[in-house]
Amino acid sequence: MERTTSLRFGNIAKIFLLTYLLVQPVLDLLIFFDTPLVSQFRALFIGAGLLYLYFFSAGWIRKLLFIYIPVLFVYFAINFGVNYFVKDPYVLSLEVTNIVKSIYFPIVVFTYLTFIYQQAEEGIHKKIIPYILGINMLFMGIIVFLADITNTGRRAYGFLAKEGHTGWFFSGNEISAITAMSFPFVVLVLLKAEKLWQKLAFLAGTLLIIWAMMTLGTKVAFVGLIAGLVLGIIYAIIMLFQRRYLNFVILAAVFVVTAVAVPAMPIGNNLGLAVTESMNEEPEPAEEEGESAAAEDQPEGGESEESEENEDKNTEKPKEEKPSQEILNAINSIPYHSTILSGREEHLAEAVHQLNEAPVSQKIVGMGVYQNYPSEEEAAPIEMDLFDWFFDYGFIGLLILTFPIFLTAYLIIRNLINYKTAALNMHFFFGLISMGLGISASIIAGHILYYPAAAIYLAVAMALTVKYSEQQNILSFRSRSKY
Repeated sequence: MERTTSLRFGNIAKIFLLTYLLVQPVLDLLIFFDTPLVSQFRALFIGAGLLYLYFFSAGWIRKLLFIYIPVLFVYFAINFGVNYFVKDPYVLSLEVTNIVKSIYFPIVVFTYLTFIYQQAEEGIHKKIIPYILGINMLFMGIIVFLADITNTGRRAYGFLAKEGHTGWFFSGNEISAITAMSFPFVVLVLLKAEKLWQKLAFLAGTLLIIWAMMTLGTKVAFVGLIAGLVLGIIYAIIMLFQRRYLNFVILAAVFVVTAVAVPAMPIGNNLGLAVTESMNEEPEPAEEEGESAAAEDQPEGGESEESEENEDKNTEKPKEEKPSQEILNAINSIPYHSTILSGREEHLAEAVHQLNEAPVSQKIVGMGVYQNYPSEEEAAPIEMDLFDWFFDYGFIGLLILTFPIFLTAYLIIRNLINYKTAALNMHFFFGLISMGLGISASIIAGHILYYPAAAIYLAVAMALTVKYSEQQNILSFRSRSKY
């Protein structure tokens, strides 16, 4: 009786976790149309994840979680309490909302890691989840296409010199990161298709997804696109030794078509590769839209740095320097700082200045969400997730929140040492590149670890990669199919 009840709850949890992953783009679409309670629904997943971990985690991970979860919540309770009494102003809704958004990532990592291992015998990590990620990408591609033909897409950038739109999705940064992390699994699904009609159907969907990623006009999505295609071609070349030629022909053709199409797409314009007449036109000033020329579309909540307006004010009063000017000058002296920070220098300098001026308690546990903002309207992230977590929650908080990343890296390295044939596993490399793209983008472009819409994709990629790094069938792409 007890076993039957456990199986029943296990099946319910399985359906819930797979469905929750599948409806992610729908939730993002609902946010665009200002549908209430969507963010609250995502927040409730933290509770659902904790319940799942309590009932279904086992072994060493269960022992670890009984230490990690209390530490996580106690530390953030301390951070909340310190800043509640120190910060002035203190916007309660803003602080609580962003603390919940930060806690979401580690919870979802452990939830899906436990889930994938629990369902490993059913092969859910190979047979279902990659296809769900592909379906999500196809849904996004369709939405971007519908927005494009109706000319109702939301601009990806806040200034007119750059092109691209995010369809009916709110944040260009998040959608860009999501597509970059998910596209390697699209290529994986295309490679695994064994019947000709399946391969052609997946190819049609892949081309739509590629078009949508280039229509976004963002560099993160484009890097994910190129990385996925290159890795796919490498494996297609390996398959040539098994006399399976169609994958190589298809992916090589897709790569060539993509390369030819780039100059005519928004990403080509934004990378300076466009060959259209618009290159000769004078770009309109960014100030007309009142948004930063250094950042892409802002995340949920519509924060904006208004850097152009600040520059105008600084030119009016060149002698009046901010207290953070010395720090800004030091940052600007760092080689390649503009490439790394992409216009975030002033905000980072201000955060460093605030930390220097903060009381000891804030130096230890962090300055709270968006640091010591002068008003709710001026509260904004640095948009580089690790920097945001460091200044918001302190060094200890940063270690706690990024612990799942270090744990994942340790497990992968351990598995590769123990199971040396993992290097021949196609699934592993596609998972690894997805995870690598997500972590890299979170460091450079942000809008991943701090944002539940994108965080779940990185969490799933991490959990999949850990499982893929274990012993698999050697050259697991091998199939009897001639395709």
